[in-house]
Order: sequence, then C-alpha cells, then structure tokens
Amino acid sequence: MRLARGGEAAALPVLAMLLHHQADAFRRAGQLDEARRTGREAVDMYRAHPAWSPGEAQHADQILDEILTQRGELGEAETVLRASVERARGLSPPDERQLSSSLAILATNLLKQRHYADAEVCLRECADIRARILPDSDVGHWRLHLARSMLGGALVGQAGDSSVDAAGRLTRLREAEPLLVDAYIAMKEDPRVPAPTLAYPVDRRREALQRVVELYQTWQALEPGHEVQSREWKVKLDSEPAGPSAAQPAGK
Repeated sequence: MRLARGGEAAALPVLAMLLHHQADAFRRAGQLDEARRTGREAVDMYRAHPAWSPGEAQHADQILDEILTQRGELGEAETVLRASVERARGLSPPDERQLSSSLAILATNLLKQRHYADAEVCLRECADIRARILPDSDVGHWRLHLARSMLGGALVGQAGDSSVDAAGRLTRLREAEPLLVDAYIAMKEDPRVPAPTLAYPVDRRREALQRVVELYQTWQALEPGHEVQSREWKVKLDSEPAGPSAAQPAGK
C-alpha cells in the first residue's frame, strides 16, 4: 500500500483497488470507522478518475454501500449508489449488465428505506434490461427473476401504504402476484441461483418466498379472501431450513 501511495500516477488505480479491498476487510473485522474512511477514499479516487476500470469503481461503490448500511447510514449509501447508476449510464460503449447491477443494488437500498415507489422505477428498468440481455442459456438468467421478485416486493410495499386509495393498492397487488409467484418458482428450480454461504449469507430463494408470503398477508388484510394462500405460503416458508448466519452485506 505504501509503495502504491508513493509511486507514479500509473500506480494510483492499483492504490484505489487496494483501498476498497482493505475497506472490505475492515468491514468484515467490525472496524466500521476505518472501513468507512478507507472505502470513501477509494470511491472518491474513482470519481476523480472516470477513465479507470468501471468494474472496480462499481465494486468500490458496493463495498462502501455495505459499510454504510451496516452503520445504519442508508441515506448516505443511497447517494453513493445513485452516483454509481449515473456513471454506469455514461459508459461508452454501454454496459447494460453493469447498469442493471447498479440499479438492483440501488433498489435494494431503497427497499430497506421503504422508498417503494423509487425502488419500483429502478426495478422496472433493471428487469427490462435483464429480459433483453439474459437469455435462458445465460448462467446469470436467475438475476432476471430476482429483479422481478424485488419489483413485486416494491409493489407490495406500496400496497401496504394506507395513504394510497384502496383501488390503487389492489391494482398493485394484482400486478405483484404473478411477478412474485413466477419468480419464486423459477428461482427455486434453477440450480444456478447461488446458495447462501458464511461469507455471503443471503438466501435469495428464501427472500423470494418471503415476498410471496408478504403479498398474501397484505392482500388478506386489505381484501379478505386470501387466507388460504396466506397460510399455505407461510407453511412453505416455515418449512424452509435457515441458511448460514453471519453479518449480512447488502443485497444485489
């Protein structure tokens, strides 16, 4: 690290890469103040040098997001992620995989803040992109179903808002139902969906199932008549084994 700091300009991209990986190591060790400082330094370097590796710049944004999320600083993380989306939009040649990833990570942050309408906008664009670029044969095709599941979750979140008129809430639930159910079934049957690990304990299949449960629970509360679906899907969720437990980073 000292050699990179003291070297010539050509060494600076290496320094930025080392910094954001060091920030992630600090995060995993629970040293969140050092992680925040180091991660912010790396992100600022990439912002000042837009010609550097877009993939590494996005990774630095993602690591800083995870650090800020663990600190409970979701608003600041949102600012970082919105800048990440805008940088992805400006890439030449365009990289729609990177843009869709940036949109999904931003949407994850917005869902955590319960900014469901903003998350919906991001996820519609993300799902549209993935429908174009991820055919069934692509190993990342499951990410299309993930985006659709998250989109359904954003719609259910809006349907749970009592300030929205009842007709609008029901319209959102009706749109969410096929998105959520179909996405869960597709992810459950796709062996390419990564299983949770201690290093990254996010259980994407279980999260997709949880969204289906929330759909029918919300629907039953608003319009009785969905008790059977609510109960059946809750039984499915309760029967799912819990994955590894560890400090969970932000989703993708």
